[in-house]
Amino acid sequence: MFRIAHAAALTDEDRVPFTHGVALAHTSGAELFAVHANRADDAAERMLDAGTILVHWGDDAARVPFEKMVHQCCDDPVDTVLDALRKLKADLVVAATHQRHGIMRALLGSKAEAIAHNVEVPTLLVPVGIDGFVANDSGTIDLHRVLIPIGDPEAAQAAVDAAATLGRMAGAKSVEFVLLHVGDPADTPEVNVPVVAGWTVSSINVTRVKLEDAVISRAADSCLVVMATRGHDSVGDVLLGSHTDRVLHRVTCPVLSVPVPRPAS
Repeated sequence: MFRIAHAAALTDEDRVPFTHGVALAHTSGAELFAVHANRADDAAERMLDAGTILVHWGDDAARVPFEKMVHQCCDDPVDTVLDALRKLKADLVVAATHQRHGIMRALLGSKAEAIAHNVEVPTLLVPVGIDGFVANDSGTIDLHRVLIPIGDPEAAQAAVDAAATLGRMAGAKSVEFVLLHVGDPADTPEVNVPVVAGWTVSSINVTRVKLEDAVISRAADSCLVVMATRGHDSVGDVLLGSHTDRVLHRVTCPVLSVPVPRPAS
């Protein structure tokens, strides 16, 4: 069975990403786990409950298989959550993230981004302060437009595949996948998008602009941005963040970060 894991912080900022996890588990039949790294005795009690949200939506509290997991193994909370995710064999991770940049990013970093860089499955990152694509009062999922930046063929196909998987999980009846390429049109990679009734594909090519600027300018009317990433594979990425990081710091919708293996050296 497909497994969704919510990386819980035990703050009010958990609610929106957790709601996304509940909604996706509800429509797909997946198992949902809430994972937290904490030694406090009351940690599990402070974690959100899927059943409460389902009842609020007028559904059965037991409709989604749900389990809370308070994990202990390491001094670092990120390492502890990563260990829990490996043990769970999660297929999708969901987490809230602060859109820190500049000196604040250098000083405080982002636990959610650190998790996304170190898992081998997609991570749905929901910036704090946005509503995302799930209606809080009903659990309705709206993925009518999904923006997918495409670069090299391997990364482009990985992003498209992950977007299609999420669309199926959501039971999306009408989706426009917008494929965005930055650079010479002749270098646009060919990708295979599943043929599904109600799903359409459009393509945009732009030049003489930074990738993150092109994404941000077109993300305002999108429900989700899906970006393939190879993590931090250069000094510039470590200092400034990867393209995915830089988009995440400015975007106004959730970002699905899709890991792609680095080429063998």
